[in-house]
Amino acid sequence: MQPLALFFLSEAPAVVYELPDFRCLSVKDIEGAWGRSMHKVYLRALRQRETMAELMMERGEVPSSDVPARSISDNPEVVGATVREAIGLTASDQSKWARNNTLPNDLVDSVEDLGVLVLRTSDVSLRTMRGFSLSDGEIPVVVVNALDSWKGQIFTLFHEFAHLMLREGGVCDLFGPDDRRSRRIERWCNKVAGAALMPRDSLLAAVDTYQAGEREWLKSELQDLSGSYGVSWEAMLIRLVDLGRASQEFCDVTRQEYVQWRLEQREQEKDLRSKDAGGPPWVTMTIRDQGRAYVREVLNAYHSGTITLWSLIETLGIKPKHLPKLEERALNL
Repeated sequence: MQPLALFFLSEAPAVVYELPDFRCLSVKDIEGAWGRSMHKVYLRALRQRETMAELMMERGEVPSSDVPARSISDNPEVVGATVREAIGLTASDQSKWARNNTLPNDLVDSVEDLGVLVLRTSDVSLRTMRGFSLSDGEIPVVVVNALDSWKGQIFTLFHEFAHLMLREGGVCDLFGPDDRRSRRIERWCNKVAGAALMPRDSLLAAVDTYQAGEREWLKSELQDLSGSYGVSWEAMLIRLVDLGRASQEFCDVTRQEYVQWRLEQREQEKDLRSKDAGGPPWVTMTIRDQGRAYVREVLNAYHSGTITLWSLIETLGIKPKHLPKLEERALNL
């Protein structure tokens, strides 16, 4: 374990890091994706993970997680049910998600309660990365791209949780000879996420009210179905293929249309945000990006005398005047 002071440096030490597994919109977006912005987000995830572990040990707690361990040979349907149970997800929870139009705080809190550090970023293009995970340290980490739709962020969170269950160290050589295995892992994680968010029996009962058997689906029907589970209609369509309620050919064509539509929609939303002088409150963004569990740990370390006010300010990147509001939001919610 390296000294705590190391993690308050303005720059990371010269260490060679491995490429973490991360989700892209499509395979063609992977090549050349590892740029400066992606590297900075990766370094931030490493720093936060190590800082949090150090602070926990300073107060006598050994970092650990309750993420269940599973193998790629396990049935994704069964594993999906395990994920749902571990997180404590209910149909009632999912029906409420659409009202907020954002990645639910209670869902993130439930994942963090299992000892996972959940971070978000808006500094990397959605074409480059939707999310990645790190499971080779004392605290597992999931990073979600906040530029994605809230439904996309939910699916990414569950997808990366599946990666953590595999204990793969969060590293996947996307360009090496093991690429076939990497694709197999990605498919497995997608199936687990789909099974967790759209339970087989529940979904089949809902689907068969439209029409039993394989069929082509109207976008309006996919949107209605997906809204009930808090997922995108892209995720719903893939799940319907898995359950034999849509063809792969229909899925491939419709999915490409969806991806293009989402990219265009995100660009429009980006333009609207750039014209809006306001935007989300600063405190909200700090907690969102750095994770409520991490912010709480740093604040508790400050109040216990483990770190100084200056270290807190440097670690969280805040100004002293923002501290009261940050404490109110992070500690009381």
